[in-house]
Amino acid sequence: MQPKILQIGAGRKTLAGAVTLDINPRVEPDVVWDLNDFPYPFDSNTFDVVLCEHVLEHLGNVIQVMEELHRILKPRGRVWVRVPHFSSLNFNTDPTHIHAFSSRSFDYLCLDTDLVRYDYSTVRFRKLAARMTMTPLTPFNLTLMRLTNRYLSFYEEHLAYIIPGQELLFILEVVK
Repeated sequence: MQPKILQIGAGRKTLAGAVTLDINPRVEPDVVWDLNDFPYPFDSNTFDVVLCEHVLEHLGNVIQVMEELHRILKPRGRVWVRVPHFSSLNFNTDPTHIHAFSSRSFDYLCLDTDLVRYDYSTVRFRKLAARMTMTPLTPFNLTLMRLTNRYLSFYEEHLAYIIPGQELLFILEVVK
């Protein structure tokens, strides 16, 4: 059985078989919706996977978005999030970007971190991955990415503004 996938903010770059959601009707998504409007037009526990590539940085309330994604995902469902790193020139270039992210930005919602004590939300995820990517994918950048991802906290604290990153990929698993 194929997993049920929701691709939000897909634009014209869609994944075959996924339900697409976008605010722009010109890209002809399956669902036209503003992700700043809550609740989303899906039943709870509908999707196995949500793909969220370069969307969250444009939205007003990241925590509320994550709560909605948690609601519409099945137990142990996964959300794949790709966002700009705080040191990225691309983050600072786009005037529609509201939020930048670090490797720890979702820790406030994730088990196994001490940041859940702030209790910003009752939903919980398990962080399966947080990885930095850099482009172009030259041999130098591939080596740099391997080192950066091995020592991501050190990189962000000491080197991010010397050697800027590009984007972060998170894989988060729903805990219900």
